[in-house]
Amino acid sequence: MRDYIIRRVMLVIPSVFVLTVLVFGMVRLLPGDVVDTIAAQLSGGRGGEIDPETKERIRRDLGLDKPIYIQYFVWIGQIARGDLGKSLLTKIDIVEDIKRRFPVTFELVIFTLVLMVLWGLSVGIFSAIRQDSWMDYVLRSVAIIGLSVPFFWTAVLLLLFGSLWFNWSPPWGVNEFFDDPWLNIQQFFFPAVILAVSQGSQVARMTRATVLEVMRQDYIRTARAKGLVERAILSRHALKNAMIPVVSLIGINFAFALGGTVVLEQIWGLPGMGQLMLGAIKQRDYPVIQAVILFTGTLVMIINLLVDLSYGWLNPRIRYR
Repeated sequence: MRDYIIRRVMLVIPSVFVLTVLVFGMVRLLPGDVVDTIAAQLSGGRGGEIDPETKERIRRDLGLDKPIYIQYFVWIGQIARGDLGKSLLTKIDIVEDIKRRFPVTFELVIFTLVLMVLWGLSVGIFSAIRQDSWMDYVLRSVAIIGLSVPFFWTAVLLLLFGSLWFNWSPPWGVNEFFDDPWLNIQQFFFPAVILAVSQGSQVARMTRATVLEVMRQDYIRTARAKGLVERAILSRHALKNAMIPVVSLIGINFAFALGGTVVLEQIWGLPGMGQLMLGAIKQRDYPVIQAVILFTGTLVMIINLLVDLSYGWLNPRIRYR
């Protein structure tokens, strides 16, 4: 087990290196130029009136006049020192910006994952043990609707109908949980529910399918022949084996939940990593885009590593070599 963990951790290093190459290259392919944005700010919105010499000076000051491979190695050197750089426009240290905004995104993702697991597992298990009943058909239909309807469309409709019909709008911004727990829950509850239903519908369908498959195995029939009640059979023998593909799906959905927060934070006005990312893309702020993608990509790799390690606990027959 220890050797397997070491190998998997070592594999994260080349994966992060490939991610840095992809991120750096793809960001440079974005249309537009951050120099034009800075020039427009200096001229009060009249970027076209800035002379080419001034633009060249801005490019030189930012280090964008160097060959792209030199810029890449300078960036890698900063990362090795734990420095993600500064925003080209605001000059704010990116590490400090991420520290300030990541708790908002983290709370939304954790809230979403908890609701997603509760919704997906409960619906999937209940639908499996009540196979072909009317409740099974209802829950499967709800899961299909949750998969089919885009979560951002649901978020916009909730805000629109809540405002027009009930004169309701969510509290704007973010309050710390320990300062005002109830207000904090109000701010995160609806976006988390919307994203959890969308992602949890996949978990529900996968849970139902795997539980039904496991319940047809020979060792389940043997347990029934021994006189064990269905609840004991489900909890002791079926669920752990059925959870392996479900846990894999939850790990994948973690990445989708991070991506979903980019849209929901913008719709709900939450000052998290998503808003930071969208603002940087609009302004072509290369260091911020690179840092946010690298940070979230590394986080997803760590989650996938933890998911892989959980297989041995779920199924003792699995051995890491």
